[in-house]
Amino acid sequence: MDYSARTFIFLLLTVLLAEVRVATPPRSNHQRANTPSGTGPHPIIFKSPLARQFLVPQLLPQVNFRIQNSYAGRLNVTEDPLHPSQMFFWLVPSDDARGSKDLTIWVNGDACSGLAGAFNGNGPITIHPGTAQPIKNPYSWTRSSNMLYLDIPLNAGFSRGRAPQRSSQDIAVFVFNFLKAFLKVFPEMNGLNLYMAGHAYSGTYISYVADKIYAQQSQLSLKLQGILLVNAFISTPEYQQHIPVASYVTKNNAAFKFSPIRLKKLQVTDEACGLSGYLNEHLTYPPKGRFLAVTKAGDPKNPSEFRDQCLIFYDMFEGASRSMNLWNIHDKPGNADPNFTRFVYPARADVRRAFNVAGSPPWETCADLNR
Repeated sequence: MDYSARTFIFLLLTVLLAEVRVATPPRSNHQRANTPSGTGPHPIIFKSPLARQFLVPQLLPQVNFRIQNSYAGRLNVTEDPLHPSQMFFWLVPSDDARGSKDLTIWVNGDACSGLAGAFNGNGPITIHPGTAQPIKNPYSWTRSSNMLYLDIPLNAGFSRGRAPQRSSQDIAVFVFNFLKAFLKVFPEMNGLNLYMAGHAYSGTYISYVADKIYAQQSQLSLKLQGILLVNAFISTPEYQQHIPVASYVTKNNAAFKFSPIRLKKLQVTDEACGLSGYLNEHLTYPPKGRFLAVTKAGDPKNPSEFRDQCLIFYDMFEGASRSMNLWNIHDKPGNADPNFTRFVYPARADVRRAFNVAGSPPWETCADLNR
């Protein structure tokens, strides 16, 4: 994955937190199973012998409190014997009856494991880097939904595969195949409302997955309801990285501490390229329509790309302190860990056994798909 795609989240002016509702999908040809019981305070109970093979201990290693029964492991996403491929999942049923009719899929961005989001954000257990003891997350999304964490694309986290994945369309096919296999193991999930959520580059992944599900809804007995995008990369680097930079740095220079000369140089380049002017005109809701070309910044030889001098995203890096956390500019210096390198909990042998992936290759939270 190229550098610009991995680092886009530095740039967004505000957190994009939007649920995009889709039109009513075509009716499924599958017979809907009985809706899981939502009358009591207990999670869904899975009765399939296949499901029991994926059972995770309620008391995970190093954790001093129990969570509800959860399920983890890998499922096949291809039938090609020459390219065997499996996708890793962790299913954590809702611990509240209010969430028993919904299934939310969480996907991390930039080829990083979904477990990073589970243990660092919205799962029932939180592991803060550098702390000795995991803690219970009072804001776990399992209070409102069944949660399904996925490692995508293939070879991210615990997912493994030799199948070619040349595009987001390929990844969408793998996720669609996974869901069909998933419902055979957990038939109690048939008929649930489906939401997909993610941040960073997963905004692109889940958009394609949602499109695939919507187009072939008749083959899947989950009811797609919407997608949730958080700091999502859904456009091009020109629009999501370079255009907002000058405005972002100017408004937050108390944190960036650009010198007056450096800040003025950035602003002059920005004005010459028409970037902040474009931002002010088009950053509206609802949008005025399809974004037009940024004519002042365009490369005459390739108008869809910016001239080198207008690629001011990189000027932000050059001006910022090396210890500055560009993921949270108001954080303490040195706290940045964009690739979750400090998140090593899944590397433990006992954790691998608990998640039914013992003997896997060395753990890397985020995969280098260019290797």
